[in-house]
Amino acid sequence: MGKANTIIELIEKYWDKSENTEDQLLWQTIYLENKDKIALDTDAKLVLNTCLTNKKYYSYKDNIFTYKETDTQPPIIHVPGRRFKSYFELIRY
Repeated sequence: MGKANTIIELIEKYWDKSENTEDQLLWQTIYLENKDKIALDTDAKLVLNTCLTNKKYYSYKDNIFTYKETDTQPPIIHVPGRRFKSYFELIRY
């Protein structure tokens, strides 16, 4: 997370257009070298990546999704890959 102009400046500084840049390595490098300019959403306030989470920490009630591990209601929920689709649908109760 960071200000839009800061993110754009960092991408322009670090992204080598002549190479196939691997995005995860790029962002890891950017973050480690610029912790004073950008932050990680470790509490899933904006985005929850379900890849490394357990569905016992999900709650879906009254049309509100809550990640109980951090007691947040992230507006963006990332479900990686097709194999997780049915798994994710199981939290609706």
